[in-house]
Amino acid sequence: MSNFKIEIGKRIAELRTEKGIKRETFIEMLDGPTLQMLSNWENGHTTPSAFYLVKIAEVLDTTVDYILTGKKNSGFNHQTNTYKDILLSVNDLIVSGMFTKSIYEPYNKIVSIQLSTNNKIIGKYIKEYESLEGAKKVIGDEVFNNELTKLVNKYAFSIENKE
Repeated sequence: MSNFKIEIGKRIAELRTEKGIKRETFIEMLDGPTLQMLSNWENGHTTPSAFYLVKIAEVLDTTVDYILTGKKNSGFNHQTNTYKDILLSVNDLIVSGMFTKSIYEPYNKIVSIQLSTNNKIIGKYIKEYESLEGAKKVIGDEVFNNELTKLVNKYAFSIENKE
């Protein structure tokens, strides 16, 4: 059991308890998980999926960033204003290990499952990110991080104005 999972579980349990929400009520509010799933999350055996992280943050009136890192007032929440806000949170989730690439090798070919979206702007970002990630070994970590910052900043415009 990793410290990362344990810390996430503690934050979820603490926030739920502070709000005075019983476990049974909480899973009803989240509309889907079982009592066993919640128990596993709060005890640090597993972590919620990205879908449930967003729902938990909304129900507990916090941010996904706080649940993952313990940092307040930063990261994704349901009041984001720019694509940059969302993309920074997605990058935090990738770095945190919440999103991983599942790889399997049918017929001696490596095939990975990628994140996908119907949103054209986020889709464009993902393609640009994947290209940058593909060049990471050649350009090195420092250049990669600088280029990633430039890429994310490129999307610092209002969501409703560019959709």
